[in-house]
Amino acid sequence: MAALAAGACVLALVRAWSVVAIARAGGNQFQDDAFYYLVIARNLVADGRLTFDGVHVTNGFHPLWFAVVAVVQASLGAHADPGRVVVAISCVEQLLYVGAVALAGACAIRAARRGDPAAAGLLLVAWLYASPLAWVMRQGMETTLAALLLVALLVATTAGRARTQGVLLALLCLARLDTAVFVALPWIAWAGWRARSWRACATLAWPVVVVVALDTTFNLALTGHAVPISGALKSAFPWPRWQPGFLAEPLIIARSAGWATLVASWNLVLLAAVVVATPLLLAGRIGTRGARHGLAPAWIAALALTLNLVLFQRWDKSIDPRYFVLPGTAALFVLGTVAVARGRAGYALTGALLAALVAWSVAGAWAMAHAAREPDPLTRLMRDIGTALPADAVVAGTDTGALGFWTGRRVVNLDGVVNDWAYQDALREGRLGAWLAAAGVTHVASGLWDRAPAYTGRPVEPMYRQGVDPAAESGAYATHRFYVHAYRYGVDSDAITLRRDREVFRRELPGDGWNRTAFVIWRWP
Repeated sequence: MAALAAGACVLALVRAWSVVAIARAGGNQFQDDAFYYLVIARNLVADGRLTFDGVHVTNGFHPLWFAVVAVVQASLGAHADPGRVVVAISCVEQLLYVGAVALAGACAIRAARRGDPAAAGLLLVAWLYASPLAWVMRQGMETTLAALLLVALLVATTAGRARTQGVLLALLCLARLDTAVFVALPWIAWAGWRARSWRACATLAWPVVVVVALDTTFNLALTGHAVPISGALKSAFPWPRWQPGFLAEPLIIARSAGWATLVASWNLVLLAAVVVATPLLLAGRIGTRGARHGLAPAWIAALALTLNLVLFQRWDKSIDPRYFVLPGTAALFVLGTVAVARGRAGYALTGALLAALVAWSVAGAWAMAHAAREPDPLTRLMRDIGTALPADAVVAGTDTGALGFWTGRRVVNLDGVVNDWAYQDALREGRLGAWLAAAGVTHVASGLWDRAPAYTGRPVEPMYRQGVDPAAESGAYATHRFYVHAYRYGVDSDAITLRRDREVFRRELPGDGWNRTAFVIWRWP
């Protein structure tokens, strides 16, 4: 057990070292959304306001990870070199990542010494994080922090530490706001039901109630709304919006790209298989008192987080793999713990899972250690755009995190997740052009595609429908109709006209084998 736990930590260190080395060489591993955090933090340090574009106040972020990013930015200064900031954030993120693996491994050793089958579950989690599936823990997002807190919560729950559970649930809610509903609520309800005591329920609940109340008060004071703008636009909760296509998408991709893709990366089919397989083993005897405490709430949370992905998503585009980390962690912990408690068959299943993860992790760590360390095409693209645009340019577009971070220009976000609530009203009222003019926009940026990416089986995301324009993508066009989507109201905005003779930047981007892509910037109006 000790050797296996140590092995996971060593491979995690190799992966972390490789991630930081790639960042230092200028390779981009961050999601575009990660740069939203960085730009808002930079603006906060520079002028004391929570804005992405320097004008419109926003709360489109998860508070705890934003606090970490803001502290790092403050320590470096508002005008620190962007590359240096990325390296610093990568270092912090990888420290959290290694900490999650080390915590799971160390607690697995302690559980094994007292004969607790939770040792198997924690060891599987450690190796899950050491495997190539951990690529989502280098994207500059809140995922790694939330994963560390979830591992700590599983450990505290297994050990029966109620007060610690309450504090960790509160921190997890701040790290990922949706966990207040899909993790904290079932966790607290289970504790109260099992103990048949309101006191037990209150012990876990009061830290969560305090942080949720503080966050709600902050949102109301800042924007006049109780929830962050990003959550309001992305989530349909509490009104279900059933999307079974999310379950079909991994199968459609596997049919063309190979069935190995179903286990080679996070996807909804893989997650659902683990979540559904677990209760089939629950009929067996769990074993020790300590392990039994953590299993039911962990599995319920995994199920709730999984259902959230197919029931309450307002957006149509593919689910980002980072959303599978928390439910996958909880489900695998329960599966490993229950399997070992079943006896020989369970040991065989756990051993097979562990062997597969170990072999995959070793191969993945070797590949990471030998990965190319050179400037990323995205970073070069953004720096080229910064060179092409005048210093006083104000650029508007969707998915503009990297654009705002690397170019040094003021960038206005049009998908709305880091904009304000009034922007949604303007879109519904058909005032896109007037809103852009009032925001001082001088340029509009957009990706263009020659055809929709239908190979995933998903409909075209409403925000990107205007970009499916074969003529504009090829450059053989006179005008392009640009519009966006108001997710708060479920309607498209009015359209503005962008002319071919107003283009100031065009770059053909690497395709995915299905469609051609161009990134274009126009002078406007």
